[in-house]
Amino acid sequence: MRYLSALCFLFASFNLVAQDITPGGVDGVWQWWHPSSINSESHEWVLNNERLPYSGTESRLLNYWPSPNWQQLPLPAPLQLPDNFSSSSTLFVVYQPPALGREEVLWSWQQGDHPPLVSTNKRMADLKERRYLNFLDDRLFTRLQTYQQVIAPNTEADAQLFAFGQLTTPVSIPAQQWSGSIAEFVFFPRTLEKEEQQRVESYLALKYGTTIGFAGIGTDYLSSTKQVTWDAQQNKDYHYRVFGLGKDSGSGWEQSRTASAEANELLEISLKESPAQNGLRGTSLPDQHFFLLGDNNGLLEWDNHPDEADWEILGREWKAQVTGSFATQSMELQLDLGRWLGPQTDAYEYRLIASTAEHDFSLAEGMTFPMESLTKGRFGQFVEITWPDNDQFYFTFIRRPKLESSTLQQALRLYPNPVSSDRSWQWQLRMEHNTLLTVSLTNAKGQMLWERQYPADNYFAAEEAPLPAGTYSLNLRAGTHTFTQKIVVQ
Repeated sequence: MRYLSALCFLFASFNLVAQDITPGGVDGVWQWWHPSSINSESHEWVLNNERLPYSGTESRLLNYWPSPNWQQLPLPAPLQLPDNFSSSSTLFVVYQPPALGREEVLWSWQQGDHPPLVSTNKRMADLKERRYLNFLDDRLFTRLQTYQQVIAPNTEADAQLFAFGQLTTPVSIPAQQWSGSIAEFVFFPRTLEKEEQQRVESYLALKYGTTIGFAGIGTDYLSSTKQVTWDAQQNKDYHYRVFGLGKDSGSGWEQSRTASAEANELLEISLKESPAQNGLRGTSLPDQHFFLLGDNNGLLEWDNHPDEADWEILGREWKAQVTGSFATQSMELQLDLGRWLGPQTDAYEYRLIASTAEHDFSLAEGMTFPMESLTKGRFGQFVEITWPDNDQFYFTFIRRPKLESSTLQQALRLYPNPVSSDRSWQWQLRMEHNTLLTVSLTNAKGQMLWERQYPADNYFAAEEAPLPAGTYSLNLRAGTHTFTQKIVVQ
C-alpha cells in the first residue's frame, strides 16, 4: 500500500522559492492538491509539502494533465482540520464523474460524532440537518465544483475531519467510494470575495478545459494579476466550450496543449512541437500571455459557402481572445472529421480559415491553412498556423470536392504512423471505380521488399506484418495515378 512520502530537501528548497505561487494568485490557501509530471511515465499528486507518486498506468489524462486514477490508487487518509480553523471556507474540486447512473462520494466533512456533510456527483447532503440538494446536470465530462460554507463560530472541541472520495465515517447513504479522477483540490479557510473566486475558477477552468458561468451568458475569466482574459459580455455569443492556452506564473500554470472538456475530441490546439502531456516542460510563452477560444454553438454541419462557388462552410465558428502577442507563435490544430466520414470524405479538400471580421470567411479576405494529413482514419491535422496579429479574431473550416486526378492522396490512409516495430500496420484505400492496384514497399535505400497486386472495388484495406525499425515507402499505382507515403517504424 502506498503512503504519502515526505518531501525531500530538494523539493523543500524548491517550495521555498516558489512559495508565492497560489491558485489564481489568491493568498491564504490551506490545501492545494494538483498533478505534477516528472516524465510521461512518472507523475506525482502534490499535497502541500508532500507528494503521492503514481505511474502513467495509474493516471488519466484530463485535458492532457496526468491526473490520479483513484480506481487504481488508494485514496488519501482523511485530513484533520486545525483546532483554530475558521468558521468559513471555500472549496474547489475538479473531477471526472463516474459512469452514468453511479453515485459516488466526492468528499465528506464531519465534526465529532455528528453525521457528515457529503458531496457526491449527484447531490449535496447535509446528514446532520437532513437537507439535500440534487444536481440536475449528469453529463460525464470533467467538472469544476465550487462550494462555500459560512457557519457560526465553532464552540465545540470535537475534531473536524475531511475526506476525499470516501466517507469520514460509515453512514447510510446510497453512494460508493470514488472510482474516477479527482484531478485538483483547493481549500481556503475563509469565504473568498467574488473576484478572488473568479481567479481561482479561471485558473482551474483553463487548465482542465471546463466552462465557467452559463452557456451563452458566462463569467469573465481572470488571470492571477486580475486581467480579463475572456470578456463574457463581449463574447456572450461565443461563450460555449471555452478553453485555451497560456502562461500564468502567479498560478504556476503553463498550458501548451488543450481541448474543451465538453467536446474533447472535436478540436485540439497546441503550440508547435508541444509534448503529448502538459507539465513535461515549460512553454515558450511570456508570462500573462493567453489564447482563449469559445464557439457560437453552431451546427456541426456543412452548408454552401455564401460567397465562394464549389466551397462548403461549417456551421460552427470559433472566436479567439488574445492577451499578449501570439503573432510569432506557430500552432497546430486537430479537427475530428469522424462524424462526416463516408464514401466521399476523402474526395474533399479541407482548409482552416481565419478572419478578423465576424462571419466574414471569404477566401479573398481570410487567412487559410490547408489540412496537412489525416491520422487514425479521422483526425485532420493543420500545422504551421500563424494567426492574425489581433486581440480577437474568428475561424472556422471550409471544404470543396477535389478533382478526380487529385483524390488519390487523400483516399489512401495509413496508420498508425509512426508505428512500433512490434506492431502490425494497416492501409486503406477508397476509389470511385473498380481498379487493379499495384502496391510495393521499399526501404530507405530504395530496395523493394515486396510487390503485390489486388483487384479492388471502391474500398480496399490490408493489414501488414511488423517491420524492423527504420523508414519505408508504401508505393501505390492505380491506372495512371501513383502515390508514395512514408512509414516510420520506431
